Amino acid sequence: MAALLGHMNFWNASVQSAIDVFIEELKAPESRGIATIFGFIYSLLSLITVVGNALVIIAVYKDPLKILKNSPSNLILLSLSEADLIVGLMIGPGAAVWFFRIGKAAPSLGYIIVILSCSSLVVSVGNALLLTIDRYYALATPLKYRVIITKKTVTIASSAIWVYSICYALTFSLLQQYFLLIWFVSVVLLFICSECICILYFVTLRNLAKHSHSRIVVSNSQSNTALAYQREKKVFKVILSVIFVFYLCFIPWLGNQFVIYFCKGCHSHRKTVMVSTYATQLFAILNSALNPVLYSYRFAKFQATFRYFLRKIFPHKGRKKSVRVNERRQAYNTRL
Repeated sequence: MAALLGHMNFWNASVQSAIDVFIEELKAPESRGIATIFGFIYSLLSLITVVGNALVIIAVYKDPLKILKNSPSNLILLSLSEADLIVGLMIGPGAAVWFFRIGKAAPSLGYIIVILSCSSLVVSVGNALLLTIDRYYALATPLKYRVIITKKTVTIASSAIWVYSICYALTFSLLQQYFLLIWFVSVVLLFICSECICILYFVTLRNLAKHSHSRIVVSNSQSNTALAYQREKKVFKVILSVIFVFYLCFIPWLGNQFVIYFCKGCHSHRKTVMVSTYATQLFAILNSALNPVLYSYRFAKFQATFRYFLRKIFPHKGRKKSVRVNERRQAYNTRL
């Protein structure tokens, strides 16, 4: 916390000392407007995050068309949405209250928000890494995919991530005197996971391009070649959009954490560092709001399930195009 405390001897400093620096800066009259603005933004992002991820969770648990629970990928998406829902229900509103009632909220509120933020980030990024591994095997080794990626494997991996996150939160609570050291370890861990995600996606893109070129060479049908090209072009766009959003949301936050820890010279610009900290944290929460769009809503199975819910809510709009459930199952029973 060299940028906040002005010295490098901070590893044994309490987390409350760092939180007090933020409170002291925000209590200044010229900073009240900044606190109010961030409070409103956190509130809005929390609402969007809760609605988006709650819809994904309801779709998987209800699964009226019986096409979601059978896929290991959807179990990862369910775990990811549950972690992001915690962000929207607890971290975002907690941060908004902290900004609106700066200096008046309970002293432990900031500490609780920090612990929950780290735990939920670990689960969210961990499940994003699992989903990346799932996509890698689905595109790189499609014939072995169903053998390697099973519901049991995914359940064990997702459960391990949640258990690790809970243990990490307990470690924060029990070893408060080493909080800043443990937090830095979590930042490094998240950085490694984010790099693994991007590397795997780039390897997947390279393999996809290689296989696409080989299929075009051996294909004798122009229509099949054009169809394969359009399909793979769509996959390319999806993967690149996932990489772009992930970097947009997490790299600024990770970079800001390293600046806070090691940029002693930034102490003279402490207010700028603190504002950038609030902004990059917003980007991290924005990732939880965008995950349903990136990973769930674009899939045909989820789209079919949401259309089914809409027909149930507005039955008069769905009578003209009534489709039997069995026909919908067959139409959308494709692997993600």
